[in-house]
Amino acid sequence: MVYDEDNKRISEFEDETVNKTRTYYFKVKLYNENKEYILDLKTRKCNVTTPHPWHPYGVPPDAEFKAEAVVGAAGIPGESVTIADFAATSSDGDFGVAVTEPSCFPVGHAFYSKDRGLEITNFYDMQNGITDPEAFKIPKECTSL
Repeated sequence: MVYDEDNKRISEFEDETVNKTRTYYFKVKLYNENKEYILDLKTRKCNVTTPHPWHPYGVPPDAEFKAEAVVGAAGIPGESVTIADFAATSSDGDFGVAVTEPSCFPVGHAFYSKDRGLEITNFYDMQNGITDPEAFKIPKECTSL
């Protein structure tokens, strides 16, 4: 996943398993344009849809602090991380986010709405910054849509 909070863009590879059928997608979500490009990596078929409302993966200003914990081997330098949990309710659903302290990197994000159900995202091996300037390029299969 490549995440650009400032410009409200997400690029991600996703795999889904439904009834033992596995499908792989490449998705480019451009929230400022209200478009989501979904490329099926098996069939190379592209669909364009409207993404769900924008929710940053960080801690929004109206979120309520819920808890804090140390994950890993506490007291051993470099072997643990402090995590803070926050929750919020918005007009389109409820969500929770866990972030590292003090750097505020997201560790986990959960969003629930009546329309979309429950969506859970876990983060690992993160890097600060966008290393690939082509990350938000619309796939060629989608450019004519």
